[in-house]
Amino acid sequence: MEIKSRFAETTTINGEVTEILRLTIDGAITQDELDALCEEEGYPIVAEHTLTLAKKSKAEEARDKLDEIAQALPDDIAVEHPDLYPVWMEGMALKADTRIQHDGGLYRVQQAHTAEHPPSVHTAALYTRINAPGAVQAWVTGQSYAKDVQVTHGGKTWISMVDNNTWEPGGEGVFDSIWKEVIV
Repeated sequence: MEIKSRFAETTTINGEVTEILRLTIDGAITQDELDALCEEEGYPIVAEHTLTLAKKSKAEEARDKLDEIAQALPDDIAVEHPDLYPVWMEGMALKADTRIQHDGGLYRVQQAHTAEHPPSVHTAALYTRINAPGAVQAWVTGQSYAKDVQVTHGGKTWISMVDNNTWEPGGEGVFDSIWKEVIV
């Protein structure tokens, strides 16, 4: 609650002249806050309440509709339009299964959290990069790959067999249940 303006005046209430204080408050106010404000200002009686309603601007409505459409897009279309999604920033509240952009890439948030570290080797459990369909990119150390994503590494093409895959394709102890070589 924030007091935006205050105006004291004299008026007649129930046939008696009394001093009133008109306050413009931004945001909601609880009964406890109202009682405390009355005591603090020295006006123990609330004579009237005024409620001001506002509609969203056309621009806000358009942004909301665009956000709704962007969330409904399948990954293969979304990855072509990363600018429709918010840019990763420290402190932002992220919900599971939403998308964000970071350093030119589009990522799916794997679990709800407050952003502390951007997508990297240390945050593989939080973000999975979304790649364009048919695009086979070079494997990157520490990148988290979704199931069915293909990468190139060591002169071969590999397909991820699991979600949140951070293992090195063809690496020691990495079996076909994690990365499987694609034979062309």
